[in-house]
Amino acid sequence: MAIKRSARRIVVALVATLSIAGAVYFALALAEVGKHKDKLWLHRCNSIEKLNEKYGDYTNVELDVCFRDSVFDVTHDIDSSFGLNVEKYFAFSPFTKENVARLEESDIGKQRCRTCCAHRFDKALRRRPQPSDCRKPTHKALRKLTKAGFYTSCYVDFAPPSELSDTDLSLCLDTLRAVADSGDVRALSFPGWWYETISERLDRNIDLLTWEHRKTQLVFFLMPGSNAMLDDNRLKVILIKDKGKYHR
Repeated sequence: MAIKRSARRIVVALVATLSIAGAVYFALALAEVGKHKDKLWLHRCNSIEKLNEKYGDYTNVELDVCFRDSVFDVTHDIDSSFGLNVEKYFAFSPFTKENVARLEESDIGKQRCRTCCAHRFDKALRRRPQPSDCRKPTHKALRKLTKAGFYTSCYVDFAPPSELSDTDLSLCLDTLRAVADSGDVRALSFPGWWYETISERLDRNIDLLTWEHRKTQLVFFLMPGSNAMLDDNRLKVILIKDKGKYHR
């Protein structure tokens, strides 16, 4: 009987200790929310409503723009339009119009920015990765924008490293090293699941940009490794989805 009571006390003490540790961990994560605004940006802020809803928590946002019919259309998918161009967006936002004006006045802008969206890797690796699929980057299309002074980034559209063979993964990394060495872009953009591999194995001096899908700031800070990402000076921006009520 005494043994049972002793075991029960041990279990209760253990549960209490874990509960307290969990509460402290949660409190520490919660305390970080709203900080690091230079590095944590709002992802896919493609509506004025979402901008107004979330701007108090983020001082930097990312939006998606497609160029068509002589208009910079704010939308994530090229086959969808909400009738919101960048002029309307910036008119309702706290941001400067300088970059929009520079783009429209540049030689590249006058050529209808044919190169603006031509920066994605071939998508074949999403389904059936083959070594040959890693050799088709189109980062050279951004060279003029980079030389014109714009901050450009090449989108890494490979399958997650966990889905690739060692050979394919090595080939993908070689491709990314070639992109970094080319000087055609200022940064590499990639989903969060690529961060550990790129940060440990790329071995190149180029800015890194990443995003965490379907996460709020609190969830991000509860993730293992979030502090390492914040402390990584090469990682300039971490996009946080933070959908809110007006995400599209």
